[in-house]
Amino acid sequence: MFGIAGRRAAEILVGLFALLGFVCVPLGKKTGLQHLLAIGSTPAVTEAALELWNAAQHARERVTQGLAQPAAPVPVAPPSGSPRPEVPRLGRH
Repeated sequence: MFGIAGRRAAEILVGLFALLGFVCVPLGKKTGLQHLLAIGSTPAVTEAALELWNAAQHARERVTQGLAQPAAPVPVAPPSGSPRPEVPRLGRH
């Protein structure tokens, strides 16, 4: 009925009202945003964020070191005249 543009406008409007409620409507003594900020400033969350940051830095270093090293040589297929390796057969269950 609305079309794609109308549907997107309605979704944006609903999202803005949800955001407004999260920021302005009190849940007890604080709004949802204030609760989130209070939880985020606890020592446990701060420590977890620091450890996550350090892990991401370590992973970035490993990736950049791996990119800096030369690539392993690509294995070449054996000539067509050589015998094929024997593949072991698995027993039936």
